[in-house]
Parts: sequence; structure tokens; C-alpha cells
Amino acid sequence: MLFFDLKKRPTTDRPIMTVYDALDTAERNLGSIAFLNGRLSEGVSLISGSNVTVYHGLKRVPRGWLVTRAITSAASLYEVFRSDTTIVLRAGNTGTADIWVF
Repeated sequence: MLFFDLKKRPTTDRPIMTVYDALDTAERNLGSIAFLNGRLSEGVSLISGSNVTVYHGLKRVPRGWLVTRAITSAASLYEVFRSDTTIVLRAGNTGTADIWVF
């Protein structure tokens, strides 16, 4: 389960079955949104003019990424490469950032 941690218990109670079905449907719909199925890489060190490899763990090629927090300076980045295990970003300045890969 992605969002709801409810254990289905066998029941014949119609309202409870309806709630379980609604939660299953909601989870399937939310699970199909790539942005929600991302990973946060915290404290990524950036060195101006250098590539940085971020291991995202998505087990698929990401649809995109964004900087969620620039810690020591404004983050200036562009993408060089992406695969089902990593993204490679080129840093335009030195600093530290948190990056959401989705």
C-alpha cells in the first residue's frame, strides 16, 4: 500500500466494504501520479561546474525533479542524464540542496 495503511479484514458489513473499495480506488488513482511517487534526496552537495549523481531508488526513469530546498546558496542546476537508478545534474554554483525526484 502506498498511502493507506489499513488492513482489510473479512466482513459482510456493506458500509465497511464500500469504504475499503473507495480507499483502494483512491490509492490506485493517487499512485498513478508520478509527482507523488517520488523520493527526496537530502543534503546533495553541489560543486560549481561539476556533475552530481543522485541515486533516486525509483526503479524507473524519473519524469522530472525539482529543488525543494537550497541550504547554503541558491541552487543552479540542469539535467545531464537520467536512468532508472540515477539522475546526473550539472551544478552552476557551489552549495547544498534537497532534491525531489519523481
